[in-house]
Amino acid sequence: SDHEHAHLGMLVVAEDPETFARWREVQSQPRLEPATDEARAGERAFVAAPCSMCHQVRGTRAAGHNGPELTHVGSRRTLAAGTLPMSRGNLAAWIVDPHGIKPGVNMPLVKLDPDELNTIAAYLEGLK
Repeated sequence: SDHEHAHLGMLVVAEDPETFARWREVQSQPRLEPATDEARAGERAFVAAPCSMCHQVRGTRAAGHNGPELTHVGSRRTLAAGTLPMSRGNLAAWIVDPHGIKPGVNMPLVKLDPDELNTIAAYLEGLK
């Protein structure tokens, strides 16, 4: 419902202007190149999977706009509007069962084999 937004968690970080300007510059850049073979495989799997139909990662073919933009998702402190701390394990859990973690979320269930799931979680964790 419209009132659900009143229950979203939000963390506010106050920085001095120079630190904020540096952060903003990094956040405006395309994604970092994946640093490992596992993360490169994860990027390929992410772009090939339905993920890329809803999510954008600047610098890749993933150009969806229905879901959150994920170019620097690994630099976030939490997932799912503050529901989970950011970690590779929590990324995988969120991908596998978003509705179990945050009932009513718009993210569809995506069928991935365990290797795809692990590489996608590694890829997303590295998007800083």
